[in-house]
Amino acid sequence: MNKFDCIDKSGIINKIDDNTITIQLLTSEACGTCRIKTFCIKENDFINLKYDNIVDTSFLRSLKNGDKVRLIVSKKHAYKALFYAYLIPTFLIIALLILSINVFHIKDLFAGFFVIFFVILYYVILSLFKNKLKEKIKITIKKYN
Repeated sequence: MNKFDCIDKSGIINKIDDNTITIQLLTSEACGTCRIKTFCIKENDFINLKYDNIVDTSFLRSLKNGDKVRLIVSKKHAYKALFYAYLIPTFLIIALLILSINVFHIKDLFAGFFVIFFVILYYVILSLFKNKLKEKIKITIKKYN
């Protein structure tokens, strides 16, 4: 995988179970001077990965707590997550506002409630399919030498 085709984060193994691995994500040195660092991953953020989401699990037995690793996700999977989490709801909001105000002639206040209801409904439905969506995202873990 080309380094421009993936998203690469560093982390430290925190816990390894029978079917999950917990990794503490690290910030880079450049994060200290970044203006938008509060929107990114913070120093003490943890990620729990099921072995089903890891591309190669053969070397995981050799890992132990405290090992520094790299997490690599393809940009294709990252863009797909952005699409479901942000782009669809944005278009849903715009389309529902236009429909409710211009087509159904609903007053602004009720149109706002109408849109909020459907956006909440969208996220509830999305959360019901969360496990199915997680299965499709594959992460590569590589140990630092």
